[in-house]
Amino acid sequence: MVLFKDRGLLRVAQIQVHCEVHGAPISMVTVWNHIKHNAAQGWSDWESSTIGAEFIETGHIVDTLVYSTLSRNRVRVLMPIEHR
Repeated sequence: MVLFKDRGLLRVAQIQVHCEVHGAPISMVTVWNHIKHNAAQGWSDWESSTIGAEFIETGHIVDTLVYSTLSRNRVRVLMPIEHR
């Protein structure tokens, strides 16, 4: 799981593959939808999207995330300190 910037917003995604196209590094990801956030404890819950894979510029990835699976389609991630 990674944290990435999308039009100024922070989003969570699961990496499917990293590749290079015409010299530009890109990543195919599955983006997750935000459910809730607990700033005091530093975690947030996310649900898998039904949209499918998207391509993002690899340079937009801000950080990797530690996560725990809550259910088949939900995860809880530990947010980096600077983004809590």
